[in-house]
Amino acid sequence: MPAQIRCAGDDSVWNWFGVGLILAAESQTWSFVPMPRILCVWLPLWPIQRLRSERPEARRRPLALLETTPRGERLAVCSPAASRLGLRPGMSRAEAEILAGHPLLKGQGSILLLPMEPEVDRQCLHELALRCRERFSPMTAMEEGERPECLFLDLDGCEHLFGGEPLLVRALVRLFRAKEWRLRCAVADTVGAAWALAHYASRSIVTVPSGATESSLTRLPLAALRLPGDALHTLGGLGIEDVGQLLRFARAELASRFEPIVVQRIRQALGIDPELLIPVREPEPIVARWASEEATCDQAALEIICGQLLTDVLDVCRYRGIGLLQCLCRFEAAGQRRETYTVELVRPAEDARHVLNLLVLQWEQRPFPGSVHSVWMEATRTMAPTDRPGTLFDNGLQSASCQDVERLIERLSSRLGRDAVLRASLSPDAQPEFSVAVSPWIDAVSTKAARPNRFSTPKITPSLPWERPATLLAPAGLIVWSVVPDGPPQRVRWKDQLRSVTRWWGPEWIETGWWERLQCHREYYRVELETGEWLWIFRDPSKGDWFLNGVFD
Repeated sequence: MPAQIRCAGDDSVWNWFGVGLILAAESQTWSFVPMPRILCVWLPLWPIQRLRSERPEARRRPLALLETTPRGERLAVCSPAASRLGLRPGMSRAEAEILAGHPLLKGQGSILLLPMEPEVDRQCLHELALRCRERFSPMTAMEEGERPECLFLDLDGCEHLFGGEPLLVRALVRLFRAKEWRLRCAVADTVGAAWALAHYASRSIVTVPSGATESSLTRLPLAALRLPGDALHTLGGLGIEDVGQLLRFARAELASRFEPIVVQRIRQALGIDPELLIPVREPEPIVARWASEEATCDQAALEIICGQLLTDVLDVCRYRGIGLLQCLCRFEAAGQRRETYTVELVRPAEDARHVLNLLVLQWEQRPFPGSVHSVWMEATRTMAPTDRPGTLFDNGLQSASCQDVERLIERLSSRLGRDAVLRASLSPDAQPEFSVAVSPWIDAVSTKAARPNRFSTPKITPSLPWERPATLLAPAGLIVWSVVPDGPPQRVRWKDQLRSVTRWWGPEWIETGWWERLQCHREYYRVELETGEWLWIFRDPSKGDWFLNGVFD
């Protein structure tokens, strides 16, 4: 039965169902009732933190993220170092590039401009929320909005597992800081109060005693109530600067003088109006299974069974609005013998027959474990189907050609193995001999499709043909003469003959990042010999030796 609370000086009775805080009916005071404890974890500049955790080269450089707007590319988020150099959100890309190339700023570290990836940011924050859900509280939710940066944990019934709230918060902070995340957190009785204290309290970790919500908010600025900009401007014009000044008003006066959002935010912060936390959940696995007491080893029968299971799996994927990108098929035979087959696709598939053909190709290389009595089919990787955009004069031949190439990659990878079909890709490594990496084609394409730009390498601007040699060689010792020490090359012993250098370009300094275990510092020159040959050579400043690294064809 709900508890009944009678307000002082009033005959009305309130029924309380555990919301936690009430306002005396038609009175001028705010009344508090204890609520479940809420922990707010704020990760300031989450897009910046996420990129720096994935790209070590961006950790010690000023970083700004760009978003596409109707007015062109604009800065969306700037790191503190970039803000100190004059970059601001809303600045155009052209202005940022001009400012980044200013002579006074070149010595302070080059500014790194990268595209904003809101979907990847949200997905990574969701993964972090799932980890908190498993370890700290089953009621873990993400902040609502276009760019969430906060997690909310309902600590009710969880704190005793850690020995109390302080130890739980300490364990969470230790976990986040071990991953080098910067965070601020607060524990309070309401979602609004926890959010306000995490953002605007003087300390980075705050725990408000139960029942002290109103007193903890009085000294905070109005922005702590999550008010829109126009409401903050209106209140500022009236001389109201902090939450305490608003709480001195009676409810009737607030409702008549200010916008409804002001009253709503106050009521939410004090717990009068509840804020629902929608806990994060892992999607249910998409699985289909066939089992029979009579085992079979007939391939035709197993093809029919797998085809029906794939149809069931794809029907669920179609219902959820996603496509199949990777499928796992497991056969179980007598004697606990098992055989697992994994079908990987370049693009999300919706055709069960095509996936079945790729599965049959693997059966030719790895036969069944015997008489099969159980078949397990699971969609292990999915994504939203992507439509390839057409061109103005697209006659369908180009799209059909791309689809044929994708089908060929899928068939070769299924028949020969994923490690037998490889592709070369650029790698953001300072050393030229490590700037190209070879990886399975199906892995590179499917991973990029499943999680766009997730753990991907930074965008590499191709060099001009005359800046990098077409033939790259392993560094080999070279005899070079210079007029002055550490000067440009003048003569080179090439092909057992002494050749004069008619023209040279450089030096171009190439260094490895600070996070690399083996440091590499090179001073590159492009030289033209008297015979018309072009070489790409470098000098090691630590030893003074010269090396040949490439030849221009």
